Amino acid sequence: MSWFQDNNLYFILFSFSFLFTWKRLNTLNGTIKSMVKSRLKSTVKSAINRAIIKEAIIKTIVGSEKPLSTEEIAKNLSKSWHTIIRYCLDLTNEDKLVKFEIGRISVWQIKK
Repeated sequence: MSWFQDNNLYFILFSFSFLFTWKRLNTLNGTIKSMVKSRLKSTVKSAINRAIIKEAIIKTIVGSEKPLSTEEIAKNLSKSWHTIIRYCLDLTNEDKLVKFEIGRISVWQIKK
């Protein structure tokens, strides 16, 4: 092989490997984009769910004649106790609810 044929062959091999690598990078880039989109969608979805649960807690407490315990709210909304207490504490931090302790029971009331 002459010098020109050798360099031409190397150029062709380099071009092929570059295209192959470029295609893999584009595939990886597409995967990263889809992962980011998926994560963004799930973040928005969970934010909407949090707002819905908080609104349901407020409606439940407003609709009651007396302050409600965490367990009563959880039974009314068919949610776990842990979920309800977490969101009630969030609402307390937002100055929407007031928390009272009666013995070892947490009781919640709308802040006036």
